[in-house]
Amino acid sequence: MGLRCARLGCGIEAIASMQFKNERAEVHLVDLTDSFEGIPLCSGHARTRTAPVGWSLVDERTPTQPDAWEAEVPD
Repeated sequence: MGLRCARLGCGIEAIASMQFKNERAEVHLVDLTDSFEGIPLCSGHARTRTAPVGWSLVDERTPTQPDAWEAEVPD
């Protein structure tokens, strides 16, 4: 069993890690396979993350197939 999303009440399997780089005022999202440091997040919560005001969000995750959150409804 892998890590679970750290968002309160979520508990879905984590796929990303959110890491704060205070000296650069950056929030980094990385693949969980690349680093177990930081805050584990599921795909839905990783996708909706924003950086604090005045900070930058750097998404270093590897692009993957769309998950259930991103599936488009056919016409």
